[in-house]
Amino acid sequence: TEVTIDELSRDSIGNLVRMNGLTVVSVYENSYDDAFTITAEDSAGNSIIIRRDDAADSNLTANLFTVGTTFNIVAPLGRFDSNYQLMLITLDDITFN
Repeated sequence: TEVTIDELSRDSIGNLVRMNGLTVVSVYENSYDDAFTITAEDSAGNSIIIRRDDAADSNLTANLFTVGTTFNIVAPLGRFDSNYQLMLITLDDITFN
């Protein structure tokens, strides 16, 4: 299902969603494993967290997501610390613009 950040709701949790036109605003890399977290924004300034777990595709590296990079994503939606979060699984889930 294609959604925008402001359309997210509890009803979307667990579903595979598509978001287009996101821009990386920050990247946090764990110091103890290969996991990282991206904060991205849409054109309206709404933000979403995207998490790459250390068990995900090894071709997904944080250096692909420099600040200012724009991309589209297809990923399952979850919640962490009361925030919506997309779980990045494979490199095929990302299309860089």
